Amino acid sequence: MQDASGGIRVANPQWQEADTSKPGTIVMVRGQVGEGDFVPVVTNAVISRLGYWNLAEAPRVTLEEALTGVHDGRWVEMRGFVRQFKVLDGLVRFNLTTSSGEFEAWTPASQSFEAWRGSIIRVHGVCAAICNARRQLTGIRVWAPEVKYLRIEEAAPDDLFALPLRPLDSLRRFNSQNTLDQRVRTLGTVVLHEPGSYLYVQDGIDSVHASVNSRTRCGRATASRWWIPGQRRQAVCPARGGLSAPVERPGTRSRGIVRGALGKPGPGRAAGQRRRCPPQQSQQGRRSAAPVQTSDSIFEAGLALTSTDLARNVEACKSTVAWL
Repeated sequence: MQDASGGIRVANPQWQEADTSKPGTIVMVRGQVGEGDFVPVVTNAVISRLGYWNLAEAPRVTLEEALTGVHDGRWVEMRGFVRQFKVLDGLVRFNLTTSSGEFEAWTPASQSFEAWRGSIIRVHGVCAAICNARRQLTGIRVWAPEVKYLRIEEAAPDDLFALPLRPLDSLRRFNSQNTLDQRVRTLGTVVLHEPGSYLYVQDGIDSVHASVNSRTRCGRATASRWWIPGQRRQAVCPARGGLSAPVERPGTRSRGIVRGALGKPGPGRAAGQRRRCPPQQSQQGRRSAAPVQTSDSIFEAGLALTSTDLARNVEACKSTVAWL
C-alpha cells in the first residue's frame, strides 16, 4: 500500500471485504510494525475498505534509481528487454535487461507469453527490493497485479536474421540498441566448436565465446557439420553479450541457442611443459584438461582426447599448444 509519504508492505493481512485488495482501493490498516527484509513491514494487520480512487500515474524509474532503495513499496513504471520468462506457481517471472543490469517483473500467468520473448515492454507495478541474509539490497523486482499493467512497447522481430548486420568490433561501441541489450546480428568465422557445449566465432581480433544448447532436432554429429572451423556463420546475440542467442546453420533457419560473452581472447599459440599433476588431470565430457606450464605462467589446455592412456603419453612432454 502507498500514500503521499511512500509505500510499505503489509504481510498476510486479514481482509474485511472480499474486493478490498483491488488496486486503487482506499483502505484503513490496523496492525503492528515489524522488521522486514529491507525496510519495515506491517504484520498482524486487519484491512478495511474506505473507498476507491484511480491509481496515480506511475513515475518512470530507471534501474539505477530503483537500486537506491528509495522506491521500495511504491507504484512505478520500469522498462526492459524480455530476455526470458518462466511460469512458477501460477505466476510468470520475466527476466528483463537494461543498459545497467537486470531486474524481474512478476504478474499472474493468465495467458501465453511466448510472443513476448525478445520484446521491449513497460511494466507498471510495485517496486520491491531483493535482499540477502544481511538485509543488503541485491536486486529489484516489480509486482504487477494484472497483465493489463504490462505493455509491449516494441515487439520481437519475426525473423531474427532479418536484423541489420553489425560487425563484431562495433558491439561494445555506443549504439541505441545497446541501451536495453537488444539482439543484434553479426558475422564471424567459426574457430572452435565443441558440439552441445560451446563454440567461438571470430572476426579480425574480436570474438564471441558461446555456450551452445542445441534446440534443433538433429544430433551432435550433424551439429559438427554446421559449425566447422573456418566457415563463416551469422549469429544473433545481445548487443553487450552474455545472453541467449541463435546461431544460423547453412541452408536453413533451424537454429541452436548460444550464450555468448564478448571480449574473449582470440586464437594463439604457446609452448610449455606438461605438468606432472595427476590429481588435476580431468576428463570433461569428451575432452581432457591438461595443465601446461611455461617459464612464467601456467594455463590449462583442453585436449580433444577420448582415451586417458593417450592423455598420459603427453605427461612431461614439451608441446606446442594452439589455444583460444
